[in-house]
Amino acid sequence: MSSARSRRPNNAAHLVAARAAPDRGIERWLIGDSPQMAKVVNDVLIAAPDDITVLITGEPGTGKEIAANAIHYLSGRARGPLIVANFGALSESLLESELFGSVKGAFTGAVSNRKGLFEQAEGGTIFLDEVGEMTLAAQVRLLRVLQERKVRPVGAHEERELDVRVIAATNCDLERAVGEGRFRADLYYRLNWFPIRMPALRERPSDIPLLIEHFLGSTKLEKGGIELLRRYHWPGNVRELMAMTTRMKLRAAGSDVIGIEQVRQEIGLEKPDTPACYTSVWRPGELILEHIAEEWLDIYRIALALCGGNHSKAARSLGVDRKTLDRKLAWASRVINGVRRH
Repeated sequence: MSSARSRRPNNAAHLVAARAAPDRGIERWLIGDSPQMAKVVNDVLIAAPDDITVLITGEPGTGKEIAANAIHYLSGRARGPLIVANFGALSESLLESELFGSVKGAFTGAVSNRKGLFEQAEGGTIFLDEVGEMTLAAQVRLLRVLQERKVRPVGAHEERELDVRVIAATNCDLERAVGEGRFRADLYYRLNWFPIRMPALRERPSDIPLLIEHFLGSTKLEKGGIELLRRYHWPGNVRELMAMTTRMKLRAAGSDVIGIEQVRQEIGLEKPDTPACYTSVWRPGELILEHIAEEWLDIYRIALALCGGNHSKAARSLGVDRKTLDRKLAWASRVINGVRRH
């Protein structure tokens, strides 16, 4: 770790440069001028130039991976790799070899030496996504690596030093998980050196017009459409807004303006003259869950169309691997089928 510290940039100078130079591009990562997003941007700018471990929390769809990207590319490690390790997609049997690598002959099928995700991130950043999904056994292994900054590939006799910055993310309440014995307290404190909370979209409605403009580009919403979207509760957060605006743009069939009736249909108003309260707000819990599942399937279909029907490319465009995508699709199908049987 001493070698990593010796190669750090001057933190104070780097932070001043990041704040003084809007062309560094933080606004392309984190869109919004609400107080909630101003705090996120400020936290990112503080954390980026240092090698401090960052824990990003927030509901699904709030932009945790985008914040991680911003931290990496605004840091002195920007020229190094940014490697994603998604614990929701790593099986217990493959976890150690995927994270830490393996040597030839370590197990059946290990026909050559293979670098794990930590070594692949050498000189850059590793993003540990969905850390709340780890088993207790996996937490022990990760804790040792974070404490020692060394990794031992499966089958190797010697440890290898790491020069890697760690950013973690979760949509779980890790403090509660610690209290319930599902997450190790020592690992939580090791990850939570610099916490950043991504606000839910419903907490920052003033940012919705900026996000809509970003997603729609030159296409405009008919008068009143933006206000309807500002008052919607957004269970799927920014990811849901992105999917919704993409659908509306596609259904507008080349028109420069999206009609207000299309907006009403998207957000589930009972009828055009209904006051601005939405049926989805008052649905029972299982129907809200169905709504989230349908949004996920819509996002997947859009990504699949944009990637020419290639499932693996669609998965990568959504920031997950193919196994995670298949798991999420299976979950969404189970939710929708289960609700509609009632």
